[in-house]
Amino acid sequence: MSWRDDLLPASFRGVPFFVNDHELALGRRNAEHEFPLRDTGFVEDLGKKNRHYRVIGYVIVVPGSGESYFPDRDALIAALEQGGTGTLSHPYLGELTVNVANDCRVKETLEEGGMATFTMEFIDSGSNPSPVSQQDTQGNSQNQADQTDQQLGDDFGVG
Repeated sequence: MSWRDDLLPASFRGVPFFVNDHELALGRRNAEHEFPLRDTGFVEDLGKKNRHYRVIGYVIVVPGSGESYFPDRDALIAALEQGGTGTLSHPYLGELTVNVANDCRVKETLEEGGMATFTMEFIDSGSNPSPVSQQDTQGNSQNQADQTDQQLGDDFGVG
């Protein structure tokens, strides 16, 4: 079994396409700190960067079918222009939840008739953690203590 057998079929939002190549941009977010009159600074690690995926794909007419590739092209264009997150089935990286990032391009030429080539940019969607409310037990205890002090002062005529 070769590595090619492990590749998944490519699709975005259920619209299939073929892949020529891809690039994955990744790394760490860093804050670089430099100071006057010092020869060295330091780097503060702020965590992982969001992953960016650049995929070069294409839709093509099936030879001998007599069909057009236009419906496949138009379906992929519609999927790329749709808002929100979507599922990218990436041949090398598996199922990813992504957003379309910046520009996507479609190229059609007479020399390569019968196909449309897409340059697609995606970014990991991640998650938007909602704030979670918690009881402020320390503040509540301090408030109760202050109220008790006030009540005792009132009861004994102090204060």
